[in-house]
Amino acid sequence: MTSMEFGCTEGGLADEVTTQGVWWLAGSDRDPAPGTVTFTSTGLVRLELLDHLPDDHASGTHVIQGRRIHGGRPGHKEMTLFDAVLKSTEETSWDSDGHAKPLKSQTWVAYSYVSGGLLDDPDSTRFTAVTVKTRRLGKWTGIPQAEGNKRSERPTVLPVEIPSPIDCAIPGVGTVHLGWGETSHRSEMCARVEIIPYWHVELDAPQTMDELHRDILTPLLLWMTFVTGAGDRFQEVTLWRRSGPTPSDQQSFLWYTGEWSDDLPRRVEPPAHEYLLPLKRIMTDLPKILAAWFDMYRIAGWPMTEFMLSSLRSHNAYEEEKFLGVMRSMESFHRLLYGGVKLPPDQFCELFNRVLETAQNADERKLLSESLMYANGMSQRNRLRSLVTRSSPAIQALATKNKKLISTAIKLRNDFTHGAAKRVSDSDLWEMSNATTLLEVVMTSVWLKACGLDDETVDDSVRGSHAWRLVRAVLEVN
Repeated sequence: MTSMEFGCTEGGLADEVTTQGVWWLAGSDRDPAPGTVTFTSTGLVRLELLDHLPDDHASGTHVIQGRRIHGGRPGHKEMTLFDAVLKSTEETSWDSDGHAKPLKSQTWVAYSYVSGGLLDDPDSTRFTAVTVKTRRLGKWTGIPQAEGNKRSERPTVLPVEIPSPIDCAIPGVGTVHLGWGETSHRSEMCARVEIIPYWHVELDAPQTMDELHRDILTPLLLWMTFVTGAGDRFQEVTLWRRSGPTPSDQQSFLWYTGEWSDDLPRRVEPPAHEYLLPLKRIMTDLPKILAAWFDMYRIAGWPMTEFMLSSLRSHNAYEEEKFLGVMRSMESFHRLLYGGVKLPPDQFCELFNRVLETAQNADERKLLSESLMYANGMSQRNRLRSLVTRSSPAIQALATKNKKLISTAIKLRNDFTHGAAKRVSDSDLWEMSNATTLLEVVMTSVWLKACGLDDETVDDSVRGSHAWRLVRAVLEVN
């Protein structure tokens, strides 16, 4: 599964949460074992049992493949641990009541679990909807909270204007609903009303957890990372499935995974007024913009993800790694989204076959075939130039003014890819850094235009963003 935390380490569990209960292997008719499950702040699930779970798939003290474990505290929500692995087994002489009895205590670990029910195999369990809350969503929507002083004996009225929900039809996915919930906090001194925004996606067709990762959660998180200019992470993901024919038959499950807690490289969060694309700027056009974003991700999701991760590595990554990631992802993105060939395919195929006919033996034929296989594709230089022409006028002017920098970027990339290994000089690193900054702004402009924004909105968005401030710091900008 794709990591669901992009450069943001805030917003997860602050402390460890411990739950006692009884646990058993899914599908097993053997007796359950008492134990304690601990959900750590890093996303790791640790299950410590006072007895052991007999496992026919185990070899020695370790499990060959991850298992699914059911259980929970009687009278409370049931839980399902996915891909749990047996970490250790210890011989003990006392049971939980202090009686002498030989036992095998076990410790299991897992990185994904669901609270709210006993789920079957995640590869076959399908859900009809998903609700998502992320850490940056509140600031991006710009919805304020209201506070009032409760020292007065008179009732406190806290007026808060809640926007109307926005429905976005996404072809091939379903309906993405941006809505707002309300939560209130009261104390002896004050009262506070807070508006909590959330995404809710009603799917056209039921999906498994892996499919939700791929088709819904990843593009939504990339969108939030893109429009805010900083890493985002999920705070809560709720899965929904129907157990009957009526809407009241919906079952909900809270889904947690350690993949949302990875300590990825991160960029310092810009202030809200420097967000690339705040909601208030595109509220009326959000349905068509979000539909275009999902379509773009469907076609070129992998290079978009690689570009985003490379862009976020601003403080703790080698400059060469970041530079090559940006260059590679831009080339792949252009190839997948826009194509680009030098000759019509039929004409190139005819030329290709004529060249192969000149081969004297099988080795020469193989050499020519491998060398010419991708010869009809656009060069990386031409692909970058094409992306520049697809950007907004202000970005085109910036790239034209610094066209030597783009040529230098091509040369440095070719040296890394095709040239002999050499020590990178300080001047090379400086040029890499400047080129990466410029190319990031170009790609940002291309994505905004691909989502259907006009040139004026794109220029205004880029010029008011944190990314533009970085550009002004290293390049000559009008």
